[in-house]
Order: sequence, then structure tokens, then C-alpha cells
Amino acid sequence: MKGKLNLLQDLWLSNCIFGEGFDAFEVAHSLATLTSRNGTGSQTPLPWKQIRSLQIRFSTLPIALQELSSAPESIEVELHCCNLRTQRNATHITHDLRSLSIVVDTEDPDVHHWFDWLTLPRLTSLTIAGDKIKRPSYRSVDDSFPSFLSRSSCTITSLSLVDLPISDVDAIVLLSLLPLLSSLTIHEHEARPFKNSIITARLLDALVVDRNNIFSDRRPSSLHTKRLQSLDLRLHATLPAKAISQVVESRWTSDAEYSAVVGVDDLRTVKVLVLRSTNRTVLDVDELLNSLDWIKRAGLQLICASRRSDRDR
Repeated sequence: MKGKLNLLQDLWLSNCIFGEGFDAFEVAHSLATLTSRNGTGSQTPLPWKQIRSLQIRFSTLPIALQELSSAPESIEVELHCCNLRTQRNATHITHDLRSLSIVVDTEDPDVHHWFDWLTLPRLTSLTIAGDKIKRPSYRSVDDSFPSFLSRSSCTITSLSLVDLPISDVDAIVLLSLLPLLSSLTIHEHEARPFKNSIITARLLDALVVDRNNIFSDRRPSSLHTKRLQSLDLRLHATLPAKAISQVVESRWTSDAEYSAVVGVDDLRTVKVLVLRSTNRTVLDVDELLNSLDWIKRAGLQLICASRRSDRDR
């Protein structure tokens, strides 16, 4: 293969142990996307410095950090279900990646380990997800993430929490640390009991902006995510439609000058997927659509849909 890989753009290496002198992939001028599974290792002769998208799956924390360090030009990185308990010989690294996705599972649910070993000054997009098959158990938020933010001095504008078993209180703590968020995605796990752990009345109430008292502390529980423009929710239908419509209505105004003065950006896109359960559905999608119809006609991109949850199929 060597010398005939000029068109190769995407490479997946799984369970590969290369002997001494193996260099088939060392020259591949178009290679930009690499998936490394089960610890390929940074010593594998690859054009590491031209990799732009890197996915590291089922590795160990030390090897994953080595591979990430070997790919300094990577912009998008996913760390998928790696063994975080094995930390011997791990080295703290600083990297200029912009988008980071971390997936944790039952065996290694403590996502905070990654934040102890990374400094990411240019990070703007963060996704934290639970593995769909081996979904992790509940873990509370600790001090690692605030320390990571302080150390990195990064500005995260996009946050996604997907299939992640944390509480609404922990989610509020995370969001309170990210005041410049413009995009927020929260997807409840479909297979859990028919209830929401993150998207609760408490979280939605905290997202409501009191425009008439924007400069006061009358609502001490509110989140000052004033730059939020995109909201994507997947939730079980245990809440009334009004709980969501209040959030959207509070973040919309037809007065651009007033919006600029108070420093609150209007929502531009709202997506809501409601997971129904037999005889237990509270949130009526038609009611939600009707209540927000006037905002949709004013320019909001609104998508609301529903389907049965996986638990009921």
C-alpha cells in the first residue's frame, strides 16, 4: 500500500499492533480523519500532524493523552469510553482543539478525570454524553470542571448533555459557569424510567429570563445565559407545555433596541422532541406549538415533535 494512499482521507485503526518498520500509512497527504481503537499508540508511524478530526475509542487515559498530544492540529476530538482508572504515566497536556466530545460508560463514568489532565485554551464546543448501551450510573459534579475553565481561560459557547445521568441541580451548576453559551442541547436518556433527571421544572424555571428585572436579583435562581440563541431539548412528557413556552417567550422580543440594551439575545432555533409513554403523557406537543405560533410567525425556527420512548416500544 505504501506510496499509493494519496486519496486516503479517513482511517480507522482497530486492535492494530504494528511491527518494527511498519510505515504504510506514514505518507498519506489527504488523511485528515483518524479513529484509533484500543490504543493504537502515538508511536505508530502516521501523519499525526495533519490530522484534523481525531476519535480515540476504548483506550486508556495515558495512551489517549499521548495520541492527542501527537495530533496538535486536531480541531475536533472525541474521547470515547476510555479506561480512566489507569492513570499511571499520564502526562498533563495543553491542546488547541476547538470541539471536544467525551463519552463515558458504566465502567468509567467519572468524566471529571479528563478535566484534571487537559488545558484547552481554544475550546468553544463541549459535548458530554453517556454511552447508549453501557450507560453510566449517576455521578455528581465536582470541582474539576471549574478548575479546568479557570486554567484554560476558554470561552465555551456550545454545550451538549446527552444521555447523561446527572441531576437538574448539577446541570444548573454547569450552566452557571458558562454565561456566554449560544447553543444548548440537553437530551434525556430514553431507556431510563419515565421521568426527567435534568430537564425539570426547576431547570426550566432557571432558564426563564425576567426582562423587566434583568438588572435585579429578584430571581436569584435564574441562569444568566443571556447569549443563548439555540435550544435543543429531548425530554419525557412529564411537564406541562407551559414550562417550555415560558422559557422561549422570555427569550424573545420584537424590540431589537431593547434587547440590545438589556444584553439578551433572542432565541433563533428551538427544537423539542417529546418522548411519550402510554397513559402517562402530560406535555401536549400541539399545545406547545399553538402557544409559540406567534413567535414562529415572527421568525423563530421552531421544530416540535413527539414519539414513543424506547421503553414503550
